[in-house]
Amino acid sequence: MKRAVLITFIFVGSLFLFSTQSSHEEIIEQKLIEEIPPPQPATSLPAAAEENNPPPPTEEQEELPSPTPPSPTPVTELPPPPPPKKPIAQSQLYTKGLSATVNFLCPNSDNTYTVATGAIIDAHGYIISNAHIVNKNNSQPLCTIRAGSPAVPIGKAKLVFIPRDYQSTLDEQAKAYLDISLWKLEESHNDWPHWDINFDSRVNENDEILTQSYPAELLSSEIIFKNLGLLFSTAIVSEKDEALISAHATISAQHGSSGGILIDPYTGKLYGIIFGISADPKQSVSERLLYAITPSRINAIIWQETKKQFGEYLATLPEPAY
Repeated sequence: MKRAVLITFIFVGSLFLFSTQSSHEEIIEQKLIEEIPPPQPATSLPAAAEENNPPPPTEEQEELPSPTPPSPTPVTELPPPPPPKKPIAQSQLYTKGLSATVNFLCPNSDNTYTVATGAIIDAHGYIISNAHIVNKNNSQPLCTIRAGSPAVPIGKAKLVFIPRDYQSTLDEQAKAYLDISLWKLEESHNDWPHWDINFDSRVNENDEILTQSYPAELLSSEIIFKNLGLLFSTAIVSEKDEALISAHATISAQHGSSGGILIDPYTGKLYGIIFGISADPKQSVSERLLYAITPSRINAIIWQETKKQFGEYLATLPEPAY
């Protein structure tokens, strides 16, 4: 049975809605001295025996053909080992993130904003983020989407998918297994820069992964609105199962990083969607754990609700009416 990730976390979507003698015995071997019997006199063979046992052959009779030396064992050439994996240049991944990792500004009814992160995952402008950034009092949320560093508006996006049981589920751990949302940018074109999702590879414990997000916990409102930067950092996987990943992060473990992404440094593909941080209030940011939902779990959520694989489901989504 696979070990489940143990999580004690808080969601990180909103800046304003915070919720391991043997003694070495020297064995002395006592050799027994056996008594050697005295030599016995040689016994002559009877004459008949001598006749029946001819003398040994002379040297001329002993000529035998020279032995044939054994054939050498053929040496089998082994194929060369595969070359070591080479990570993608981080500058290349950061440049991609400036246009494909986005910041959400979602207005709430009390004149506050939910600040979160998302990732464009399709050339038609579909974005994946968390379900917990959706204000349940807003049935038709429309959020401003920003990109770059500092983040600037690139359009607005409308919610197109949230798991049907998410809002009604009261248990926070159960919510973590459903915490995704899908959005669609309002501009209709098919050349949006986007991240591919790695549905095949599996992250391992102690792997180094990359993160991108727009954390806002330590910033003033003015900086959030005018000078919010994309954060690119590393994290080390501490635990994982088929659904969730926990990682030792650094400055990315902040409110505002919800919907941020984990990136495979060798393929440049999306490894997970950040949804929470460890809940211990005594921990500094650098001591926190970061929690993310895996691509396989994302696919399972879509399958459970639509009986379609993730990519197939995206292809069938209609354009939202704005």
